[in-house]
Amino acid sequence: MALGPLTAEQEDAIWAQTWRVEGLMAQPLTGWLLHSIGLWADKRAYSERLVKALGVTSKTWEVGLPRRFRKRQQVFENLASYIHQSQAEMMQECAERRARALERGARALADYPTLPPCNLFHLTLGIAGGGRLEALAVALDNVSTATVHGVVQRNELPAAVVKVAENAASVLPQMLQPQPDLDPGLDALLLLMAQMDHDLTAPMMANEGKIGSLISLLIDAPGEPKRKRVQHRLLDIYYALAIEAAGRELPERLPTVRELEDALLGGPPESGGQSLVVRWRNGTKALREEDVQSMIAHVGQATGKDLSWTFRRLYAAAQVWGRIEEHGADAVGIAGRRYIQWWNALCNQGRASTMWVQPYWSLFSAPA
Repeated sequence: MALGPLTAEQEDAIWAQTWRVEGLMAQPLTGWLLHSIGLWADKRAYSERLVKALGVTSKTWEVGLPRRFRKRQQVFENLASYIHQSQAEMMQECAERRARALERGARALADYPTLPPCNLFHLTLGIAGGGRLEALAVALDNVSTATVHGVVQRNELPAAVVKVAENAASVLPQMLQPQPDLDPGLDALLLLMAQMDHDLTAPMMANEGKIGSLISLLIDAPGEPKRKRVQHRLLDIYYALAIEAAGRELPERLPTVRELEDALLGGPPESGGQSLVVRWRNGTKALREEDVQSMIAHVGQATGKDLSWTFRRLYAAAQVWGRIEEHGADAVGIAGRRYIQWWNALCNQGRASTMWVQPYWSLFSAPA
């Protein structure tokens, strides 16, 4: 999958591959989003979760969703019930946003039961920040809906994404141009990530007139001769957040493997085998959602601070970048420059861009 525009057939294939079921019609614009979510767990784990959530057998799921309206409706009612049961585990504000996303999906399914409900942006990144992030996600879902119904043609999507930013985020007209050579779904995802970045870092900045970017630290400058994988950088950022949560000063160098193990995992493997940190950093082992949850639990126990929301949002961004990295340095450069364009355009909320002051953060190169 290149960075160029995806066809409807390619997006359908991504959905079928991720969920391990044939015959799914993808929500337009969401190929890259779902492609990155596919890194959170192995595919079998996703299908097993869905089988449980939907209340069907594995065999039924693998042959596709029920064709009869009543049975199909029951499947989605089971899914809604399962998600509502998990709401108690979420922050109240996040849970309320997810409830709104589910309600939108339910209405769409009731009106058009054979079409995708087009609420995936709202249901995922749309719940991960403030009101403007949610508004952007809903607006992008609405563009997907318009595409499903033929109101918006696929060749109009690059311009439609920019128009969403202008209407829902007050980005000045003509500040950013459509990128017809970039998949519009990826462009939409970069826009949402940039707003999520603002929502993530604003509470960390003592000066309310300034704003810095954490997600940009995951991105390498185009053309760097030695480029660290995004998971490598993510662990270094996690380390810094854990150290600060413990009330300690950040060092002026990046951490060793042992320091990462102590801060994030409670020490090296008891078995004496190869470090998980080493394997995550060199790519021989995927960094899964359950691994991040273990780090969150350890840091919380060690420091008394809950970094769950921060860790999870950075992890989501890193998984997107991991998919982009699969296409090489040129792809990273293209996406990195576009991300920074979006982030700068969103500096219209009363905060001006600034660099992080601690020397530790200067060890991460930011995109040009």
